[in-house]
Amino acid sequence: MATNNNIFVIDDGTKPITLQNQYGQEIATLYIRISDIGIVDRYRDMAKDLEKAIVPLKDIALNNDGTATFEKDWALLKQVEQEIIDRINALFDITNAADIFRTRNAFSSIGGEFFVEKVLAGIGNIISSGIEEEAKKAQKRTNKYTKDLEKRG
Repeated sequence: MATNNNIFVIDDGTKPITLQNQYGQEIATLYIRISDIGIVDRYRDMAKDLEKAIVPLKDIALNNDGTATFEKDWALLKQVEQEIIDRINALFDITNAADIFRTRNAFSSIGGEFFVEKVLAGIGNIISSGIEEEAKKAQKRTNKYTKDLEKRG
C-alpha cells in the first residue's frame, strides 16, 4: 500500500466547539483554534464592527423572528447576515459559520437582543476559556524548566 510522504499531521490547536441551546440541542459544531493569541484581537474588532455591520438595518422593520416585515428589506437583511457570517468565518479561519444560523435567523429577537449578539457573547466566552486554559498549561511547562534552573543556581 502506497503512502504519501508529503503529508504531515500536526496538532495546530484546532478543537471542535459545539454551540448548544439551553436545552442541550446542538446548534452547530465549529472546528476552531481558540488558543490562537491573535484571535482575541480579531474577536474584539469583530464585536466592535458588529454595530457598523447592522447600521443598514436601522431603517427596516424587523419581525421578532428576525425576518423583514417588508419584502424589499429582505435582501438587505440577508446581505447583512452574510457579512456577519463572513466575519465569523474570517475570525476562526473556517467556512461553516452559516451553520450557526441554519435554524435561527441572526437577527431574531431573544430577550430584546439579536441572536447573533448572543452567539458572539458565547464565542467570546469560549475564546477566553481557551486562552486561559492554554496560558495555565504554558505556565506549568515554564515552571518546570525554571525550577530546574533554580536548582542549578
